[in-house]
Amino acid sequence: MKQKVTCNQYDAINKANLLRPHLIYTGIGAGACSRHGCFVPHCVVNFQRGERSVVDFPCITLHLMIPRQMNMDYCVSEALKFNTKGIKRSILLYDIMCQFWKNLQRRFRGNPYLSFPHTMEVLRGIGLFHVHGHKDECYGRFAPTFIPGAGMVDGEVLETLWAVLNGIADSIRSQSTAHRQESLDDHMNDSNWKKMIQLIYRLCKKYKKAVDSAKASQIDFSNINDSADPEVVAKWSEQEMQAQQDRDEHEEAMDIYDIKISKGEQCFNMTDESMSLTIVRPYQGQATSGPS
Repeated sequence: MKQKVTCNQYDAINKANLLRPHLIYTGIGAGACSRHGCFVPHCVVNFQRGERSVVDFPCITLHLMIPRQMNMDYCVSEALKFNTKGIKRSILLYDIMCQFWKNLQRRFRGNPYLSFPHTMEVLRGIGLFHVHGHKDECYGRFAPTFIPGAGMVDGEVLETLWAVLNGIADSIRSQSTAHRQESLDDHMNDSNWKKMIQLIYRLCKKYKKAVDSAKASQIDFSNINDSADPEVVAKWSEQEMQAQQDRDEHEEAMDIYDIKISKGEQCFNMTDESMSLTIVRPYQGQATSGPS
């Protein structure tokens, strides 16, 4: 059964099951730490057709279900199991998370090869580059900007890792399956090693910039916050707190961040000799709903 798409059309969805008979693998998928940029071990998967995430429905009972593990489902399952003991909260960032998350836990329950951490709170988001290609409501619901604890992260670290790894694409294209896997392992391990040995230097360098940026942001926020009506600010804070509490079960609760601004009326005065355009702006004192 094909899952109904509720967002824009993307190749990762439309071509998820596109078959290329002359290729054994059409690509790979992987997980990486958004904070440090390291590949997560044991969660690299091959794509036989595409980023397949088709919903599997059990037939009457679980024992009669055809065991079918989709590529990215398996990647998520393995990533959430690796070295996560004691971690109470995680954030999954994926380019098409608004569609991928639908029925995800149902797919996990119906597949004996997949497991979901029930003791861990799992939030979901979309990288800041890709989220602007989605519908407007996806920005407030999935952008890392509105996820508490995400910090200043763009969620696009895998794009930078693919840019380097693409350099070996021509070399591994004609390799055997085992040789190809070893080549990918070597280059991914090398990438992780370089991240580790450069970590202290880069953190120290970025820390100074982060401190200065935090001070500037705090000043700008205070200026805006002080200029607003205290009662309105208190109302916005309550709305924000309630939305964060409800976002896991009801994504639409985050729509309060989707500010609606009424457009001005346009009056056209056309004559034979000239055309003039007059813009009637809305009343400036009207406040739009939603948090600042």
